[in-house]
Amino acid sequence: EVLLEIGLVSREEMARRLQQRTEEAVYRLFEWSQGDFLIETYEGQDQSEDPFVSLSPTHLIMEGARRIDEWRRIREKLPSGDIVLQFAPSYALRGDEITLTSPEWEVLALVNGERDVDAIVAKSGLSPFETQRILYGLLSAGLLIYRSQLALSSARVEAMRSSLARLVEESGVRCAVSLLGCRIGARN
Repeated sequence: EVLLEIGLVSREEMARRLQQRTEEAVYRLFEWSQGDFLIETYEGQDQSEDPFVSLSPTHLIMEGARRIDEWRRIREKLPSGDIVLQFAPSYALRGDEITLTSPEWEVLALVNGERDVDAIVAKSGLSPFETQRILYGLLSAGLLIYRSQLALSSARVEAMRSSLARLVEESGVRCAVSLLGCRIGARN
């Protein structure tokens, strides 16, 4: 009400956002592996009590069931949130024109070979379902690939080398360690 009063959002935008958030909360219930659901409707209730949100139970159930099936397919390619994705170098060589929707471009712009799926979801501004659905589509189209969890950026490798060299130096013991083809050693 305060946001409406000071004019930061329109009534229509507020209603749209509240509707989306309420629907997403209900759809998350469909992700539960067990439980009982009971949806009660109150016919004839004064609609002025909650002017922003009007939900159709039939629509919620149908969409929730559809999402269950789609989540299964998404989980085949994205089984956890710690998976890191990167652009497929081979796709760039194909020279195909890429036609994506605005939300697809926005999600694609968040893929940098360093962020995992959870970080992309957090930054996207879309629902987790919508973001992962888009990532699934980009993976399926071959535009994205998995980045090996063992692949480290050169900055990370250098930081590891420095830390290991410092540890060896401070420990005062004789040792030689091979880290990614680079020998680090200290003698005392």
